[in-house]
Amino acid sequence: MRRIPHAAAVLALALCAVLGLGTGPAVAAVTWSVSGGGAFSAPSTTSLVLINAGGTPVAQCASSTATGSAPNGAGLSGSSLIGFTGFSFTGCTTSLGTTFTTSVGTLPLAFAGVSYSAASGTTAGVVHGFVLVVQSTLCAARFSGTLTGTYNNTSHNLALSGSLTASQVTGCLGLVSNGDLLSYTITYHFATLHITSP
Repeated sequence: MRRIPHAAAVLALALCAVLGLGTGPAVAAVTWSVSGGGAFSAPSTTSLVLINAGGTPVAQCASSTATGSAPNGAGLSGSSLIGFTGFSFTGCTTSLGTTFTTSVGTLPLAFAGVSYSAASGTTAGVVHGFVLVVQSTLCAARFSGTLTGTYNNTSHNLALSGSLTASQVTGCLGLVSNGDLLSYTITYHFATLHITSP
């Protein structure tokens, strides 16, 4: 029997690996299932709090509402398990007692699934490209970063948090400066949304 030279055998194995022709089983992509989706208006169950690196709250909003839509179906990619088209905030004040308006400057946004725990019914995910815009007669600033989140199928709550970087700061009475990191935390409640992953 004619033997295949060692170099040729190595080359053939490498080619098989590149082309996905190995003998092992194929690894299936992670998919997601969503029910109870559609258009939503999700009120916050907690106030929005912005906390500086020293642990001191510098601003908060009494309540918020997130609007958007979620897909229904199985075999979803998970890149947009919850799609956000709007955020509103009310009762926003600084630690000095001054009022301000708050908006989100990058829309639409998406909550993308990262992992799922069947034991707790919880989906962990991320919201990339989040920008919070703060404006008042005494202060203007933008806070940017990635939010991490968990959605629980029992409570129907989506908890979001992250470290946001301040930029384009004008005024603000020394409460915040460009480059400062502020902790952002808030929780939203969904009526019927249910998310799972096999």
